Amino acid sequence: IASSMHVHHRRRHSLPRMKIHPKKMNIACLLLTILCITTHKSISDAKQPSNSGNKKRRELLYARSNYPKYCSVPSEMNSRSIPPVGFQKPTTSGIIVETQILQASVIIRHGARTPYKRLNCWDGYDEAIGNWDCTLTALMAPFNNKEGEGGDADADDSSGVLLFEKVYDAPPENTLNGTCQLGQLIAQGYDMEQTNGRHLREAYIDNTNSQGQQQQQHHNMQLFPTAEYESLDDKSTYFRGDDEQRTLMSGQVLIKSIFDVQTDTTMKIHTVDYERDILTPSEELCPRLKDLEEDAFSSEEFVAFTTSLESAEILEFLETDLKATKDAIEHQFTDCLMTTYCTDRSMPNGLNDFERDGDGSMFSRTHEFLTKKYTFPMQYNNAAYSKLGMGPLWHEIKGPLEQTKQVSSLDGMKDHEIPRLLLYSGHDWTLMPLLASLEVWDGVWTPYASMLVVESHAVTSGPNPKFPSNHAFRLINNGKVLTDKMDGCDDELCDLDILLNYLEPFATKYHAADCKSTTLTAKQGNGVSVGRSSTFSLLTTTMVVAVLCCAITYITTRYFITGELPFGTSTFSYSKTKMYGKSKYSSFDSGKGIETPLTSET
Repeated sequence: IASSMHVHHRRRHSLPRMKIHPKKMNIACLLLTILCITTHKSISDAKQPSNSGNKKRRELLYARSNYPKYCSVPSEMNSRSIPPVGFQKPTTSGIIVETQILQASVIIRHGARTPYKRLNCWDGYDEAIGNWDCTLTALMAPFNNKEGEGGDADADDSSGVLLFEKVYDAPPENTLNGTCQLGQLIAQGYDMEQTNGRHLREAYIDNTNSQGQQQQQHHNMQLFPTAEYESLDDKSTYFRGDDEQRTLMSGQVLIKSIFDVQTDTTMKIHTVDYERDILTPSEELCPRLKDLEEDAFSSEEFVAFTTSLESAEILEFLETDLKATKDAIEHQFTDCLMTTYCTDRSMPNGLNDFERDGDGSMFSRTHEFLTKKYTFPMQYNNAAYSKLGMGPLWHEIKGPLEQTKQVSSLDGMKDHEIPRLLLYSGHDWTLMPLLASLEVWDGVWTPYASMLVVESHAVTSGPNPKFPSNHAFRLINNGKVLTDKMDGCDDELCDLDILLNYLEPFATKYHAADCKSTTLTAKQGNGVSVGRSSTFSLLTTTMVVAVLCCAITYITTRYFITGELPFGTSTFSYSKTKMYGKSKYSSFDSGKGIETPLTSET
């Protein structure tokens, strides 16, 4: 039918009349029908959630020709498979190195999401994006009480579980004017994390590549002998996430895509109060992070960036052409840009010119300009901000990693109850400073559903001067091996002690001595406490005192010489004037001036 309609459509445009053989048309239609049935079957088999619980989620279509890597479209996600270890080759000494993987610590960013708050980034933004309606919902169930846990001892253990579906459709209306929760995982994000789960399963269980072909010498990469979760020791896995819908569901989808379950099974998700979590740098828990950020903003390199012609042009474009508000430019615009573009919503004139990353388009230039404020401090001064901010999370990751040094086989992992697969589900602000703290990051903003893997391997071929600890590690980010970018490493596998020794100085919990702010804190503006460097504070104080001393000296001298006050009256007349140290072309200068009593004469 589709073929016939296509031919008829072409004829309407006065193209040359085509003769179609009936038998060939029947064969074409039969093949098309088989293709449609196969596609429908693959979509149905995905068992993806929906509003009603039994309706199939719509197939996702990407309407644009080009997308930034940030959007993590299917072709980009499919390119991020985990490569097998290719180190089974002679070293320079002629010794064959053989390894066995023991552990994989997986740190992910959640998949695509809705905006995290109500935004208004450019003129006509609300009308352009419309309502946010979500087919992705969450199912909840109360804990099934049993004897000794406050339940009825005579209760029937065979009773079913009542599930509750959480739907955002109650009146009056949601912030996003639809059925979506603020910042929630959307259907595209669900698919992304399914792909991540498939990559992990292919690498560590099925031992196949992205085309389903069996890997050569695959035994050394197999973490689990089976994908049946019920047959595994529950101590062999660990799931950690912060208490956000998008991170928890992203982790759940990924885990479900790795393992198979035949019966109702419970897996623990380890989390903590969101305000106390350390999956991202916390300036509330560690105020010195704000000092380090301000140091970066005060650097010559960053000041040169904010005062450059490029910065001036981008800001002029945002403020004049797009009518973007100051608050949007400083805090929200990147979120507007990507949540709008990646979900095929209408873009404003001037920002619809994207072709590829780094193409010099206004879209790319705007994104690079706006993200610099966040990425620069993470790498400044040998990544001091990132090392302090991510120290507690590295402390969590480092513990199980060190435990692998006690064993040399998967049996030893089981005997010592050491987890083999650990999942940490977080944000872009989890992965970027983690990579920056290792000084292997390229400074590019982390895309949706990015995945960093830290592997631990036992060297099983005997003593080797390249691996004095008899253990090795491998670092993989979105399918790319980064191990050789670390100091002291020149191949995809490197001695584990090099990584552990590198982490040792900063992989610790937040301590009061390390996190104490060494600078003054400015008054809160817009609910945010802004730190000031000690040099700036001293300079400001000195200037104020100097001005006051000059004023007092002038008034006193004139009074004693002339017997008159300079104001012509004994009563001061005040008009308050608020001065801001805001540069027209620097959206990153958050300085505030002082209120000074003035008169018309002054």
